[in-house]
Amino acid sequence: MSLLLESYDYLEAYLDLPTSREIDSIGVSGYEFSKEDVKRLWASFLFEFSALSREDKLAYVEKSYRSDEVSRFYVNGTYRLKSFNSDYPIIYEYTPKTAQMYLEMASKEGLIQTDMKTLKLMIEQLSKESESENIENHFSIIATPLTGVNAGEEYYVESVKTDYEIPKAEAVKMLEFLVEHGEFSYEPTDTLVQFVVQLYDLFLLKVDPDSYTSYDFVGSSLSYSGEVAVESGEVMSTRIILSLSDEEWTAFKALIEPYYYK
Repeated sequence: MSLLLESYDYLEAYLDLPTSREIDSIGVSGYEFSKEDVKRLWASFLFEFSALSREDKLAYVEKSYRSDEVSRFYVNGTYRLKSFNSDYPIIYEYTPKTAQMYLEMASKEGLIQTDMKTLKLMIEQLSKESESENIENHFSIIATPLTGVNAGEEYYVESVKTDYEIPKAEAVKMLEFLVEHGEFSYEPTDTLVQFVVQLYDLFLLKVDPDSYTSYDFVGSSLSYSGEVAVESGEVMSTRIILSLSDEEWTAFKALIEPYYYK
């Protein structure tokens, strides 16, 4: 690969985007927008990507996993009689105007409010009376700033993997903070943060690591642990992007810090 990337012709082809004649369809992950809106987004992405330096383009395409991506294009088409499927993440670092356009479209469609309703349902579920003060089902938050000096850094809390039990009251505080303080109204002084929040029933299924029968059921790679996590019941999940002031973002990090999963 190092030798190939030293070739100017190969590098140009490697970093090239498909042309409109080669594209059959374009989709965007997360929300369903009209074809006209998707076209506008793609046109903005093409303009910004084309303006990047070769070094930035290479850095963009070589990193497959991006925790700070706002969304992702899925492009299907045909090149020289061969079909292709490509995807391109929308990232503030490289295509800020496209990222901003996407979020404005999502906000205009009321999709941020829809995600807020999911957070409120989670609060309602966690607030139900039970014998245990700790979370009885699976709960997790992954907070990733999309802008600012810490863009791309993940802040992760999870009721199953953490060394400390997360009290239900603390989980409710985390969610209530997002509902009360989070909004989408981008200002350069604010920090845009993506929150991936999940809440669902979870129990551990004991398996015999020496039994080949269990391999057929859960897969050999999991059987060696002696127990396997199995989901059941209703799954509540949301991926929401909110703007927070520096003070609000600092306060939220302080709220979840005792429960970081590292």
